Amino acid sequence: GPVSEDPKETTRSRCMKTLAILFSHGSIQVRILSLATSGILFVLGMIADPGEEVLVFEPFYTNYNGFSALLGVRTVPVTTRAEDGYHLPPREEIEARITDRTRAILLCSPNNPTGTVYGEDELQMLVDIGRDRDLFLVADEVYREFAYDGRRHRSILSFPELGDHAIVVDSLSKRLSV
Repeated sequence: GPVSEDPKETTRSRCMKTLAILFSHGSIQVRILSLATSGILFVLGMIADPGEEVLVFEPFYTNYNGFSALLGVRTVPVTTRAEDGYHLPPREEIEARITDRTRAILLCSPNNPTGTVYGEDELQMLVDIGRDRDLFLVADEVYREFAYDGRRHRSILSFPELGDHAIVVDSLSKRLSV
């Protein structure tokens, strides 16, 4: 949910609330780093070897491509379109981009740079693809509290069927202005 507007609430207490939300999703592993961008780099290095692939929804945060290139991992763009509000294409279009070298699907919701918040059906489709194809689903949830116009963010950690194939990268810097 949204961060408290209470000026008396300390940064520490807001951080603790965020960690409590993460831990409420059951048995997960948490790594705390100084930068979410480092987290993306580390995750890509853990799940993919040089020459392997990660699907990303285009337009995407430009550093995804740079981090992948640094590791020798290929980003495979799946285009989203302005006329569709940058929502995900049909499952068939996504699966057409998957090869035997694909290790993960990387998503950002709300999306950077479009602001699109993926809906329940879109997320379930990605969860199903990940489960059916034995892929990691890596969610950049740095902007999770910046959903507007009645849209609500749903974390991929709330899909128990993903198990240890769900990876979330988050940051306190955006919502706490630190």
